[in-house]
Formats: sequence, structure tokens, C-alpha cells
Amino acid sequence: MKFSVGPLSLSINRKSQNDNAPVSMEDVRAINDDHVIYLKGLSFTELKSRVEAVSFENLENVDLVRSCLKEHGIVVVPGVIDVDIIERCRKVCSELKVVINEFLDSNKRFDESETILLQKGLEKLKNYHELSSYEKTAVLVREGVDQGMIDVFNVDIAFPEASVMRKAYEDSGLQKVLFSCEVSSNFKNLNFYLNSDVTDTRGFHVDSYSTQLKAFVYLTDCLSLNYGPYTYVKGSHKENSYHRLNQEMCTNLARKTETPLLNRDDILPVLANRGSLVISDQGGFHRGFPQDKGYERAVSVMNIR
Repeated sequence: MKFSVGPLSLSINRKSQNDNAPVSMEDVRAINDDHVIYLKGLSFTELKSRVEAVSFENLENVDLVRSCLKEHGIVVVPGVIDVDIIERCRKVCSELKVVINEFLDSNKRFDESETILLQKGLEKLKNYHELSSYEKTAVLVREGVDQGMIDVFNVDIAFPEASVMRKAYEDSGLQKVLFSCEVSSNFKNLNFYLNSDVTDTRGFHVDSYSTQLKAFVYLTDCLSLNYGPYTYVKGSHKENSYHRLNQEMCTNLARKTETPLLNRDDILPVLANRGSLVISDQGGFHRGFPQDKGYERAVSVMNIR
């Protein structure tokens, strides 16, 4: 099979199980690295216009917001969460950093107290379900792909003051938007993601090739690519040729949800101020943009089931 996407011309050949895979993770990484170079070459004005194309002042026009989410797979509402709530959550982030740094300095692989568990990689809890359903706040310091990213599951168990963010989601009008979408709209885990100096991140991928909505709020300003913004490919949540080509190309890879083949005109790094709400279909192509040294990004995530 031979095909071209933009400047790329690739050939996929079916081989026996004993042959080397026709496409390697090095190939996937090379394509993703080229996307990064492309985005860094765009002007701030161009990047801003891409975000504005899916942005709304609020969620009051439910039908219009739903239509955008259905068409593009992503909606951005700048500055919708009150500054006081953001500041209270940033205080939680500061307290978390103290606990996490003490854990990292201890050189332990795993540590646990009455309300919080910390682990490097999948030391104790082995998958997303175990992390998200654990009875305590679970802190994962990622290894391998996205090494250094820190996921804090159910942050409001160990830090009850973070529950103000849960209420903010509930009061934002988000449930009205999601009601009657083709997924349930129950709010489940309240998680924080803390990224600092994460210069090497996983390339474009999907969580699964099905509808899977997430809502998240920036707790810090993310106004340039240096900060490592959440980056989405507009419209990629829909079944299309890119889906089929990526699935075909990655069939022999350990991670079969890589999606390096995409329309670059639709790449949308979410540059936005703290307090901005993003609704995203994780069945679309997305990634965290690699950060520059000295930059950080904190995000509150509400999983929707």
C-alpha cells in the first residue's frame, strides 16, 4: 500500500510475522517531530486564529456549542472559571509539589500514607482503572513515554479544598452541553496534571477510536508553545481516511493508537489563559506539546463517564 499525505510519501507492505515491522516507532516519532517543527514555524496570529475558531464566551448557547463539539471534537471557553477558584487550586498545586518533591528526593519507587499514594511508573497500581478507582489520592510520576509528567488522580480526597473545582465544573453549564451527546455525562474523577520541563512527549494519538469526552481547565496561563499546550487535530474524532491509514500503518506497533498521519491545517494548540475550559473528544488525535526548559503547565481534568 502506498499513499501520500502532504509532504509525506509512505509505503506499507504486509509481511509475515517473522519479518521486521514495516513501520517502527522511530518512523512515527520522526513524523511527529516534523509536525512540531511545522507548528513552531507558525505565527502567534495564526495559532490564535485556530483556537478562536472553536472558542465561545460561555456555554449559554447550548445548541451552538454542541454543534461545534460534534463538528470539530473540541470547544474552548476562555477565562470561564473564576480567578479565586483558580488561585485556590494553584495553592493545592503548591502543596502537592512539596509532597511530590519529598517523594522524588527519597529515591523510593513507591510511598503511601493515610490519604495519598505516590508511585513511579506502574509500581503498584498497574493501569488507569486502578489509579482512577483507588480509595486514596494516587500520584503517578510517569516513566517512558511522557516521562516526568505527573498525574494526580482524585486530588480532592487528600486535598478537600480542590473540591471547589468540582463545583465549578458543575456550575459552568457543562452538563447541559453534554446532556444528549452520545455519551453519558456523569462527572467522575477530579484529577490534576502537573507538567514542568517535560521536553519529550508522546506524539499524536487517540485514547481509543470511540467517543470519550474530557473537560479540563488550565490552572496556569499557557500562551505560547513553550508551555506545552494541549494540542488537538480539529475534526479528527470522526471516522475518516486518516483513521484508517493510521490504523493500517500502526498495526504492528506495540501502541496501536498512534496517529502521526493528519491534516496539519487542522492542528490546534490550545493557547489560553488560566481559567479557560476545554471540552475535548479523546477519540480525536491529540498530544501534549513538548515544553521548553523552565516552563510549566498545570491542568485540572474532569473525567466524564
